[in-house]
Amino acid sequence: MKQLFFSFILLLNISVVLSQDIDEQLKIANQIYYVNPDSSFQLYKELENELSNTENNQIELAQTRLGQVKYLVLKTRFDEASKILSEIIPILKKYEKIDDLANCYSLKSIMAHKIKEKENTFKYAHAAYSLYVKSGNLDGELRVLTNLAMDYMNYQMYDSAHIVLNKLFAYETKMSNPKKYYMFQNFGMYYYEIKDYKNAVYNFEKALQIAETEKMTDSKATVLMLISKTYLAKKDYTKAFSFIEKSILISKENKLIYELNEAYDQLILLYSQTGDYKKAYETKVINDSLKNEIYDIEKINRINQFESQLKLTEKEKVIAEQELTIKQKQLEQSEAKSKITSLLFVLIVCVLLIFFITFIFIRARKLNQEINAQKAQVELQKNIVEEKNLEITSSIEYAKKIQTAILPTQSFIDKLLPENFIFYLPKDIVAGDFYWIQPFQESILFAVADCTGHGVPGAMVSVVCHNALNRAVGEFQLSEPAKILDAVSEMVTETFSKNESEVQDGMDIALCSLKFVANSNPSPANSQQSTESRQLVAILEYAGANNSLYIIRNKELIETKPDKQPIGKFINKKHFTNHTIELLNDDYIYLFSDGYADQFGGEKGKKFMYKSFKDMLIKFHHLPLDEQKTAIKNIFFEWKGENDQVDDICVLGLKI
Repeated sequence: MKQLFFSFILLLNISVVLSQDIDEQLKIANQIYYVNPDSSFQLYKELENELSNTENNQIELAQTRLGQVKYLVLKTRFDEASKILSEIIPILKKYEKIDDLANCYSLKSIMAHKIKEKENTFKYAHAAYSLYVKSGNLDGELRVLTNLAMDYMNYQMYDSAHIVLNKLFAYETKMSNPKKYYMFQNFGMYYYEIKDYKNAVYNFEKALQIAETEKMTDSKATVLMLISKTYLAKKDYTKAFSFIEKSILISKENKLIYELNEAYDQLILLYSQTGDYKKAYETKVINDSLKNEIYDIEKINRINQFESQLKLTEKEKVIAEQELTIKQKQLEQSEAKSKITSLLFVLIVCVLLIFFITFIFIRARKLNQEINAQKAQVELQKNIVEEKNLEITSSIEYAKKIQTAILPTQSFIDKLLPENFIFYLPKDIVAGDFYWIQPFQESILFAVADCTGHGVPGAMVSVVCHNALNRAVGEFQLSEPAKILDAVSEMVTETFSKNESEVQDGMDIALCSLKFVANSNPSPANSQQSTESRQLVAILEYAGANNSLYIIRNKELIETKPDKQPIGKFINKKHFTNHTIELLNDDYIYLFSDGYADQFGGEKGKKFMYKSFKDMLIKFHHLPLDEQKTAIKNIFFEWKGENDQVDDICVLGLKI
């Protein structure tokens, strides 16, 4: 017995040493991934072979295979990666390895993005983020936020991307260099999308410096392509060619086919814009072959097949493992007792068989009871959800009444500005857009605002911003639009920074102050005056946060552009600009949010765009205001067709 005890202690010590060695090898394989992905993958494979010859190593083996998945995703071998993830996720759940599970879902999100599965991209990213928060893994949280920012921009959800980027920026001092790389890359992509090319290049170059310092091969290829893309937008073709050639060279040398595909796409655009259509066509032929390899339909189908085939519940896996253990023991016992008489052997086998059948019967009955109990629980939960859904819907309907109550009535607006129309169409029951009008001294203040988001979140932000406008005028007695916006921005920022949660919400707005000059009034309906007889009738002051002002005069649309910053928290915040405009009789004024221009529709499912919006206003501006509203409304629904409405819509038109 004493000898057996010492043997057990020796075996335990050997197991601990082996475990420490495996952990060290896993760290080494992970560290060299960014420098040499191929060597990292080879090390993971060797470690897997070593672990396959030992027992009780499910966790280490799963972690080793998880390291391989990162490489397989890089090389677009998605079917192999998905198969491994489907096999190791149940093991990591069983042993509650939260960080490793979060890594799995993060990789599934990256794969979903690369094969253009939008819903799964965000589903798996949010699952990974929740697990990192649960485990207190700040590094993991930042990694997922970085990927989310990129995904939001890829799907043109720029407001959401900007919110995530600002959250990341607050953690810059806590980030490692690889994390800073992705933050600067995403900031560059954001500025590129809003056409601030100077800041885009600045952020891309900072990302490039980090990629070179940290030897991040695939990241260097990507950011070189993005710099080329920015110079192409600036029409600096020499620099654009220089950077894209570097990206292609690195991608070829390291067999990075996904990055090479993106670089070829950019090169085709360069050849097209510089008029070299022959080279553009030749490059497209090469790139089409590469895309077929990346987006191979059979490969994507195999991913979905692995997902469906390996969805066993944890309880079913435990039962299967127990049955396998019993069968192995039976085999060992039959081999050890092969020399016993046939009668004794048959007797033992019969006893074991009866025991096994009884065990299976008991387990099956218990499992059936559990299934029935779960079914009843599901029905109960379904009823609860339906009841809660009804309560929530009722609450939102009441919230709509509250929001409607804070909007000015049509009769109130008609008294102040007789000739007007408002096309107001929330996306959901409640809205983030709102319109506002307030007389002050000898002026009339009016605005159209677009708060962050739509639905309930947007409506809550709109209440905060609406109250801030009222305070700026009523409490602080401000009448100049720019000063009002400065005050509102400070109040909104202060409101959203009162607790530890960083709320980045705010609004875009166009705000005007209208003051009629002496002995002048708004022109009567349907008045017709020659250009020579038109006279100064009012002074208009305007300030804007991302939202322009349109004035149509003599069939010409005059645009006054806003400051490129929102109301609320902003990195490079500055005072708003006040514009003063002299108005003539028969001038038309239009304020609006971005919902109309951003609506997808038409034969090709594209955005309506601001150019079409301007052309539409010019075409219909000569009509009476109520007919203008009808025409604008009809055009919108004709354009939208069967597509979902993407955002709240608010258009305000006035005739002077």
